Amino acid sequence: MIFANGPKRPKIHSSAYVAPTAVVSGEVTVGAECAILHGAVVAAEGAPVTIGAHTVIAENAVVKSTPKAPVKIGDECMIGQHATVIAVTIANGTRLPPNEVRLPAGDPFGATKAYAETLRDVHAKDASLDSHENVAPGARRRGEPDTLSAPVEADTVVDVMMLELQEMEARRREALEKKPKK
Repeated sequence: MIFANGPKRPKIHSSAYVAPTAVVSGEVTVGAECAILHGAVVAAEGAPVTIGAHTVIAENAVVKSTPKAPVKIGDECMIGQHATVIAVTIANGTRLPPNEVRLPAGDPFGATKAYAETLRDVHAKDASLDSHENVAPGARRRGEPDTLSAPVEADTVVDVMMLELQEMEARRREALEKKPKK
């Protein structure tokens, strides 16, 4: 599925492949002969996402920018199954293994914190719109798809996301500690 995020729409090269169950949303640029496979999510959440030519985003991988930090993935890269890339640059030719997590250096959860705050703001605005239209908070408007809009529900989802990201970061650090030093 390919979605606009406000006025910002994905730009997908005509030779690229996006699986029908993948999601590409917002200011995303996909280069020539790329493949975004089933279940992958590529979302520009404020800043742009750029994917170079001949790159594969494998099944169920997640690639997201944050409101202040873009994502740039180089040419001829492979982002493995279930990998997560948030607000970083990936060099040309990088092979990111399955389940790998790439976050900004320094404060690894700074980017995700900004993303979580953005989600809370967006869903709070959605709930506010519901109340002005005499629609119960969280209820669907006529003809509108079922979406998460109540701030309490958004907070719960964001809290779960944060816990999952913290667990992934802990596993990544453990794996790095176990690697033999050269």
